[in-house]
Amino acid sequence: MNTRSKWKWMGGGIIILFLGALVFGVLPYASLVYEKYTLHQSQLTRIELATNSDERLQELANQKEVLEERIGSMHVGLPKNNELPEVIDLVYKEAKRLGVQVDKMEPVEEGLIENYVAKSFQISLQGSYHNIGRFVNALEKGAYLVRMKEISLERSGEELSGHITIQPIVLKG
Repeated sequence: MNTRSKWKWMGGGIIILFLGALVFGVLPYASLVYEKYTLHQSQLTRIELATNSDERLQELANQKEVLEERIGSMHVGLPKNNELPEVIDLVYKEAKRLGVQVDKMEPVEEGLIENYVAKSFQISLQGSYHNIGRFVNALEKGAYLVRMKEISLERSGEELSGHITIQPIVLKG
């Protein structure tokens, strides 16, 4: 072998040693350092949260006050149980105004939610797709809190007919 070949073999060996040291020495060390770094950062975050607990508690207390105020204003806006006939009357008025024929409206169930009564009514109705859509929208955006629980419609000619189950929420008492 001549000198040039020896240098090539030595250069190749040095490169292989360098790559081996990189793969088996430096990369595991870098991985370990990164793992410790992320652990350290999460611990710093926890320490920061613990040291700022008074500020965080004050912020949460402020948020609680805002939520209680909003719930109080919602509570004022709910009808009382004796005002339920007005809610039912509103359903019939909206249906008439929007061109939806209400065939019957019957109570389905009643549930209690803390200080509220949730009474469900099933409405049998007929009307066009758009009129029924406007009717449902008017009930949801109306003066009273009314949830749509179920809608079941079938096509009969140009009109739709079916059932809608609504649930007005009223104050107990």
